[in-house]
Amino acid sequence: MAATREILTLQLGHYSNYVGSHWWSIQEAGFSYAGKPSDVDHDVLFREGINSKGQVTFTPRLLLVDLKGSLRHLRIEGELYDVPAPDVNEAPWPTEKVQVEVAPEQPAKNEFLKDLESGVAGSSSAAAGGDSTPVPSKVYNLDKDVKTWTDYLVSRFHPRTVLVTNEYEHQSEQQPFDIYNYGVNLFKNADFEEDFTDRIRIYMEECDNAQGFHIMYDGTDGFGGVAGSLTEHLADEYRNKSILGVPLISPIGDITPIQECVRTINFALSLQKMCDLASLVVPLGTDSTNWRSAGPARVFPHLEYNSTLPYHTSAILASAIDTFTLQYRLKTGFDRMSDLVDPMRRNGRSVASCSMGLPFGIKEGENLFSALEKWEGPLWTSITPHCNPDMEDINQRIWMQSVVLRGIPQTRLKAHQNAEGEQPPNPALSCDSVKQLLQTFLSFSSNGTFSQVSSSESACKVKPPFPQIFKPSVAINGDILSHGSRSELLNMREVPVVTSLNSCDSIQTMIRSLHSEIGRLNIRRFPAYSKAGLELDEYEEILEQLYSLSQNYEEKYEL
Repeated sequence: MAATREILTLQLGHYSNYVGSHWWSIQEAGFSYAGKPSDVDHDVLFREGINSKGQVTFTPRLLLVDLKGSLRHLRIEGELYDVPAPDVNEAPWPTEKVQVEVAPEQPAKNEFLKDLESGVAGSSSAAAGGDSTPVPSKVYNLDKDVKTWTDYLVSRFHPRTVLVTNEYEHQSEQQPFDIYNYGVNLFKNADFEEDFTDRIRIYMEECDNAQGFHIMYDGTDGFGGVAGSLTEHLADEYRNKSILGVPLISPIGDITPIQECVRTINFALSLQKMCDLASLVVPLGTDSTNWRSAGPARVFPHLEYNSTLPYHTSAILASAIDTFTLQYRLKTGFDRMSDLVDPMRRNGRSVASCSMGLPFGIKEGENLFSALEKWEGPLWTSITPHCNPDMEDINQRIWMQSVVLRGIPQTRLKAHQNAEGEQPPNPALSCDSVKQLLQTFLSFSSNGTFSQVSSSESACKVKPPFPQIFKPSVAINGDILSHGSRSELLNMREVPVVTSLNSCDSIQTMIRSLHSEIGRLNIRRFPAYSKAGLELDEYEEILEQLYSLSQNYEEKYEL
């Protein structure tokens, strides 16, 4: 039996925790307690433990950070383990000198959380064993109820998971956590750094064969600085481990022009730092362009989503992350994270773009062969701003792509079977697996691209609290209906998804557009950066390094 390839996930920032809440829910909805076992190795991202009551627990191998006031209903120590609260009466000073402050009243829980507590909505996490929870018949519309990521959180955490910094408060107007160097300085705080790194060390000591780290972080605020400093620590302490950095770009919303400029500067600073230290960096966001103003939202043929709602956009990004990481999370494969990130980083190309098809548009009653044979247009939509890799554009170069297709079982591979010895009219008809058929399709449709292909029969689970963003033409199993539509009162269950991580020259467009935007900004007009420790020569050096990074995506740098 192969050793577990453990990964520690780090979520830094409020929007990253939005994405994380959906991601862990998707994974736990895929736990299999009866029937056909899943082909996903959940031990890669989850850890088994035993609480004080002797109960076996199965919780995310996760460390997340957020600001004071962001948790709402969530207990910082979690609910699975008994963590005694300090007794004021046992304080080493006279009780008459103790000032007792009454905590603010907890906000009312929404319908989904109430049903989750009562077992109606059901959570398949936390305790190993038990039966898989069926999809609730009740349809939830949480669009107006979700104020933070804890308002739809299904997962139950280990006491080591949640770290809240009290130096900054969530949505504070007096002292917002909106400058990259605020995060750098926070990580330098001795108490914060010691607590943070100790938790990482304990997690890693539990692992038998750790692959490395996922770092999802808010790239446009102070958490970019936390991510940069953290990655520097990980690169020093765990040198043989892979680091996948995922800077997340939240919807811009209604902000001032100054705030737009600050977001852009923060992203540039964090991207350059992460590219220096991480194994691979995959920026994600649902706007077609970003920086100082957001372009049109990405269009998915079978989705209707609100591009201004973090609850909606984070669900799309979580589906992508859950899919493209399957390459090194499958029971049937032997790939490690390094098998994805190392080849993609050739020639200093440390940034990759991501595209996805949600759902993968296979029609009701159709097989994969016929779907690909009749496919019109691109297989996927880019979710990396300013990147639009196109396999059919002969003027674009896609040097490498890692493609994952999930949710298409072997029984839907093809309909035609050749007689023994008969030469198939189409070479794809001789393929005997989903992976092989997709590999053949890409070899004909891609312009000189090396494609790694992985497949999984496990579809992406989109049960509640996944938002209701699928068009009525999508069946509850993710098929595209040819006629009619499903009832709006039915919950979606699962959908097939395809993702592609790309190393392509379109990334140069993204980096140079970012370089151009911050090049127009006079950093002296933003004194908060210099007050927080950013030197002018350091800033100018970062500009030069960003431009140098973009040059790696020119044809002359190809070996």
